[in-house]
Amino acid sequence: MRLWAGIEREGAQTGVKTLFVESNRVGRADLTIIRSEAKKRNISRIYFGAGKIDVKFISKDWVKVFKGFEVVVETTLQSLCYLHFRSEFKSIILRNDILLSNYKNIVPKIDNGKQVTLYYDGVTNDISSVKDGMYKDTDEIIEV
Repeated sequence: MRLWAGIEREGAQTGVKTLFVESNRVGRADLTIIRSEAKKRNISRIYFGAGKIDVKFISKDWVKVFKGFEVVVETTLQSLCYLHFRSEFKSIILRNDILLSNYKNIVPKIDNGKQVTLYYDGVTNDISSVKDGMYKDTDEIIEV
């Protein structure tokens, strides 16, 4: 597990201080470490799936441990079906690793059978300065 503190640079939460968690598996012992590191830094937003690593939660205890925190997870469609407790997250960022920028006329669509959302005016962020999953110029690596 690797943790770092930084500001969110993508999407609607840009600028919010965040604790990023990069781990493919999060168990009960990890929850205490993550909560402690967030509290030490006065961070109320926890972001799982950082570094483009799909995460598996071993326990639903995180719902209680992170009460009062905004908990976000980034994952791929392949891992979403295995992600337990989907309704408990503030947001689930569904990452698509294909390069859409070469296809200016492709419009992402989410259809859940009751509502359809089309994303015509996608906001893009430059991530060229990301190295090893982090923005090296601002993120603080946390040794655990």
